[in-house]
Amino acid sequence: MIRSKFFNARKRYILGISFLLIFSCFAQENLNKKLDVIQKQLIKKDDIFTGRWPEYTKDGKWQFRNKPNWFSGFISGELFLMYHLTGNEDLKRRALIHADSLVHHADIDYTHDMGFIFLPSVVKAYNETGDEKYKNTAIQAAEMLYKRFNPKGNFLRAWGKLGSDDRAGWMIIDTMMNLELLFWAYENTGLQKYYDTAIIHAKTVLNESIRENYSSYHIIEFDPQNGNVLKKRTHQGYSDESTWARGQAWGFMVLLQHLNTPEILCFWKQPKKWRIITSIVYPKILYHIGILIFPRRMF
Repeated sequence: MIRSKFFNARKRYILGISFLLIFSCFAQENLNKKLDVIQKQLIKKDDIFTGRWPEYTKDGKWQFRNKPNWFSGFISGELFLMYHLTGNEDLKRRALIHADSLVHHADIDYTHDMGFIFLPSVVKAYNETGDEKYKNTAIQAAEMLYKRFNPKGNFLRAWGKLGSDDRAGWMIIDTMMNLELLFWAYENTGLQKYYDTAIIHAKTVLNESIRENYSSYHIIEFDPQNGNVLKKRTHQGYSDESTWARGQAWGFMVLLQHLNTPEILCFWKQPKKWRIITSIVYPKILYHIGILIFPRRMF
């Protein structure tokens, strides 16, 4: 009887392993087909872009920008990611062309999106080649982001040209993703100011942008002269008291990536917060946002 149960259990085990092996073969074959389609589509698209920065299409044709905006580094990032998945050296060559197109724009002073622009492109190019021009470019970009810090309100200004009054007191949840460039700059220069600025901004977001129910405001308007909060509202969400889902994901993803930072960890120590993050937010963010777009290992 015992021997019969043993052989039945072994049979089920062997069948299970066989099924998994067969399934994995089909899954890998299916993955390879999809990667091939994506790779061809990326190359087809890049043949049109030729190092330029696309913005939108009009009458079926791409319109290009003269200056980079927040997604101008994405093409390079897509090509680098596909290069890592396929080993196709042509994809790396193409990615470097896009990174090179950004090298002379690290001094732009009209946006906080220096991380979105330079992390998936120039920083990745430095990791791939070791060329100091990419490192220096990324550090310069981080310096421009650092210059957007308002010490009165302890936040990084989102939009508007430095020195102007244009939205000078606006802090938005999106900026959390750009903090990664400051952390990278600290790791590569040893300058404490980059690390401190990122942490101070994150703490301001925790204190001002996150509601008691752990949803978030998109925009916090400060008085840039004294740092007082004037208004909490949205620019992209449904209403001022709603939560803009993409911004929420961005904000929490960075907070979760830096749980080993004491200033951030102390915010999450309450059990209720951990239940919300581990059961709802964490899996969705890491899978749909973090792993696919900005995996930390890629930097």
